[in-house]
Amino acid sequence: MPNRINNSMHHNENLEVGNSDKITKKNWFYLFSANFFGILNDNFMKHCIVFVAVAWSLPAWMTQAQLIASVAAALVLPYIFFSPLSGKITLLYSKHKIFKICKLLEFPIVILAGIGFIYENITIVLSSVLLMGIQSCMYSPSKYGLIRDIGGVEKISFGNGMFETMSFLAILVGTCLAVRPLQQPYNQPFDVLICRNSLFFMS
Repeated sequence: MPNRINNSMHHNENLEVGNSDKITKKNWFYLFSANFFGILNDNFMKHCIVFVAVAWSLPAWMTQAQLIASVAAALVLPYIFFSPLSGKITLLYSKHKIFKICKLLEFPIVILAGIGFIYENITIVLSSVLLMGIQSCMYSPSKYGLIRDIGGVEKISFGNGMFETMSFLAILVGTCLAVRPLQQPYNQPFDVLICRNSLFFMS
């Protein structure tokens, strides 16, 4: 009888460990996927402007070189000004909730970007890039904090390494996807909008 009880206990423990491993693997997958498609979104949008929007009728005060510099600045400046604030918010609130809320905020930004491309309005498009930079900055500390929450201290190096791999892969894929609208100039706004929305829903 005691042997049966012990075997049952061991069996339950193995089931718990197995279920825990499955949950951990799913969480890793969701975290890495969201990070990958988020960076892919940012770089797709950035390069669409560089490849497509430079051919639009720009304001008199803006040259093509200034447009490209403005796009890069719109994605980088939020990290300079808002990173300390996003770190404080991560300490005060649930990292998981911050991550989810920021990803949901991507939806109206996608719509705004689509409107900008349809009407070839450079001000709207640049505003959407700036909002994307702020949105990415605000959840950046949370996503890195989730690495320890999911895998523990011993998995921090693994999580950081995967983040780096996915980041550079996303940059490469985003750049390649942004070339597609150039191949069909008459459908550029709609191609950009369709690709952008698809990437959003995948993320």
